Amino acid sequence: MSQTHDTEVLSLISLIDDPDETVHTAVMARLKTLCPHVIPTLREQLDRVISGRTRSLVLELIHDYQQRKLDTLVQLLKLHLHASTDVDLEEAVLLLDTFAHPAAEHQDLKRYLDHLALRVHEQFIQKEIANDLTHVMTLQNVLFEEEGFHGASEDYYAPSNSYLSSMIERKEGIPVSLAVIELLVADRIGLDLQGVAMPFHFLLFVPNLDLYLDPFQYGTFISRDDCVSFVRRSGLSFDQRMLDPVRNVDILIRMIRNLALAHERHGDVWEAQTLHAALRDLGPHSSHH
Repeated sequence: MSQTHDTEVLSLISLIDDPDETVHTAVMARLKTLCPHVIPTLREQLDRVISGRTRSLVLELIHDYQQRKLDTLVQLLKLHLHASTDVDLEEAVLLLDTFAHPAAEHQDLKRYLDHLALRVHEQFIQKEIANDLTHVMTLQNVLFEEEGFHGASEDYYAPSNSYLSSMIERKEGIPVSLAVIELLVADRIGLDLQGVAMPFHFLLFVPNLDLYLDPFQYGTFISRDDCVSFVRRSGLSFDQRMLDPVRNVDILIRMIRNLALAHERHGDVWEAQTLHAALRDLGPHSSHH
């Protein structure tokens, strides 16, 4: 944000709890028009000594923007949930990212994913043997060896492990979010990968190779028998449907559910309640994830 905008925001915040309702309404309206670009400044002000009412109003502005973006995502998912169509994975994941990072530069994220795809392509075309197996191995090399993406181990339930912006910054995530990174890059390079929403874990399936990938374990190749053993070790009876590929809409619902629980564990009351409300709005289908 420009210094001019920064100065304006600080001036507006000083008037946000003005007793004159006309002034208060005008200030809130102006700040809403400046969102999301002013949200970093608004959040900085929350860390400073400001009155309780001012703090409440600043939070209201931030939450209002977050809520509107989440509502947009929920409505998008509902359009596809009971239809034969599917949501665009990248569009939906970026909307979810906006819930936590309203001012994120998503064009930068897209350029980063484009850059990863270009590197995979450049390495792949140099292979002596060019097939689906070497294509997958090249993708795994770029993501996990060169870029250093890895499964979260110390704070598995941190919300930052599920939002695209913070995941790319930290190169760390949980199974489903790491799988999303792979899916977004695979789509760019024309590699067919499918999400598999196993209980307690999320995998990727390579239909042309009849193999599964575990993004949480650096993209390790695993067999169908390995998947069955994992389910049984988790104390569940194996059902073949557990290995069925899922739609993008199902991936997003799983991500929202994970985030609701993650924010709850971290004491983020408003975020947890808002995400749980979104799941309820999506209906009974969301409870199966």
